[in-house]
Amino acid sequence: MKNKSSVVNQQISRRKILKLATGGLLGIPLLGLIGCQSLRSGMPPPPPHGFDGAFPKGGPGMPAPHGKGGKPPIRKPVVGKATDKARWATGGTHAMDKTILYQNPLLKDDLGSICQVTNRTTEGPCYSSTRVRQDISEGREGLPVRLWFKIVDVNCHPIQGVKVDIWHCDPFGIYSGKDMEMVDFCTNSDKEYQSNDWFRGIQTTDENGLVYFETCFPGWYVSRAVHIHLSISKGSDTLTTQVGFDDDLADSILLNEAVYSGHGKPDTNNSSDTVFPNVGYEAFLMQTKALVDNSMLAWKALSVDF
Repeated sequence: MKNKSSVVNQQISRRKILKLATGGLLGIPLLGLIGCQSLRSGMPPPPPHGFDGAFPKGGPGMPAPHGKGGKPPIRKPVVGKATDKARWATGGTHAMDKTILYQNPLLKDDLGSICQVTNRTTEGPCYSSTRVRQDISEGREGLPVRLWFKIVDVNCHPIQGVKVDIWHCDPFGIYSGKDMEMVDFCTNSDKEYQSNDWFRGIQTTDENGLVYFETCFPGWYVSRAVHIHLSISKGSDTLTTQVGFDDDLADSILLNEAVYSGHGKPDTNNSSDTVFPNVGYEAFLMQTKALVDNSMLAWKALSVDF
């Protein structure tokens, strides 16, 4: 299921990457998902290398593989406490009330503005092997999220039998796994993270084009807004993209909720992200809702040209 972009053997500093991203050279992916409504007009042109072109080592949105002294940048996983502004549940997916009845917002036939153009993006260097499962949290702490995706064709009709592979970092901005392109950077050189596979999983769409995951809200790391990676495939066709969350929502969670607050405010928002386009990033964002157990419901329809 991997679809790795080629890379050049060039070392590049974090400062230079951020400078390029600010200039819009690394932050705008090519059009890849085709939907029922086009938001492409008015967006900046794609980067000169495109989706499958050569990026600096580490890919867009990533610092150089080695920082000062030849070592990857270290992130300190400091567990934070809830503030008086906290409003969400904590305790991971175990805190979900499974007796809650709610209407899946993606079941309706007319998806309207939900079924819209989004873009193909880089896979990034933190893809690792995974397995089929709905709860991808492995019991880790964090804000519990019920995650729905609907995969549809160019006419917004659901596609059955599509494999959706997702992965994201934990509340501290660190990935699990061992067979990654930049394993030390992605895992913070932590052997425990390298020996586990939390926050990764695969599901296959049903007759309604739906897949469902249970997870925890992702954290952040340098030069990236909060995001989730997806690899969508059927047969030999594979499309890789990413989705994000509203800036105000993400900031509120990262600053006020238990576990997350110790990591502080992210250094990047959606408009300055080094993968999402600086203009038109809204097409990548999930829709969200707080449920009565204070877990999050998040959803998005993605239209693909299979």
